[in-house]
Amino acid sequence: LEDPHNLAKLLHLPDKLVKLSKRPSLRDHKSALMVQAALAIEILLYAPMRINNLASLNIEQHIRRLKVKREDRVQIYIPATEVKNDRALHFELGAQTTALLDYYLQKARPILLREPTDYLFPAQNGSKKRNGSLSNLIKQMILEHTGLTINAHLFRSIAGKIHSLAAPGDFVTLSHVIGDSLK
Repeated sequence: LEDPHNLAKLLHLPDKLVKLSKRPSLRDHKSALMVQAALAIEILLYAPMRINNLASLNIEQHIRRLKVKREDRVQIYIPATEVKNDRALHFELGAQTTALLDYYLQKARPILLREPTDYLFPAQNGSKKRNGSLSNLIKQMILEHTGLTINAHLFRSIAGKIHSLAAPGDFVTLSHVIGDSLK
C-alpha cells in the first residue's frame, strides 16, 4: 500500500461494494454477501481488530448506540476478557460507517439469516460466521474488486500505515487504537 492509488482503492472499496450490490442482475444472497464484506472491511479500516473479535461481534453485547449532545453515535466495545491480549477495545464509528451498519442490518443481514441470532456476521445455523469464512470473504472481495491481496490480519498494520501518514510519530495513539503495547 505504498502506492496511494492502491490505498485509495482499498479505502473506497466498501462504497464500491455497496453500489455494486444494488445491481438488479445479482442474486439476493450474493448482493447481501457483498454488503457484509463491505461492512467488515469498513469496520476493519476504522476499528482494527483481530478476525476472531470481528466475527464474534454481537449486536446486543458489542454494538452500543448512544446520544451525545443530541447526536446519534455508535460504538463498538469489546471487553478485555474477549481480546487476545486482555486489553478492551473501544471504537466510535463515524457517520458513514454507521450508515453502512444500518443499511446492512436493514437490507443484507435479514437475507443471510437462517436462524435467529444476535451475531453481526451470522452463520446459517445461528452461530457466528467462522473466522476463516469471514476472512476469506474479505480477502476474496478485496482481490476481486481491487486486484490487491489483503487478508483480515493485515488491517491492523494498514491502520498503522494510515495513522502514520496522518500523524507521523504518534505511536501512543496507534498503540491504543490497535490494542497493542509499545513494549
